[in-house]
Amino acid sequence: MPNLIFFGAFGGVLINICEIKYTASNDYTLGEDEEKKILGRRERFISETHTSKAVHITLITTRGLTLNSYSDIFQNVITMDSLFN
Repeated sequence: MPNLIFFGAFGGVLINICEIKYTASNDYTLGEDEEKKILGRRERFISETHTSKAVHITLITTRGLTLNSYSDIFQNVITMDSLFN
């Protein structure tokens, strides 16, 4: 299952599934295998909860996200700087 789930934005019609990743010095780089795992978790969540709400995937990470052909699965990226500044 996902690391963290938020309910209730936009009048309760949106669920944010959060993936939390730590990187010491570089932006987080999503690869094909990890993309499949995350999308599988999202589909499992939808299937098991029978939700009709929109389910977005949010990345929470220390540094940021390297943009590549897999990174577009994240609707939001939250970094340590945005949490503590």
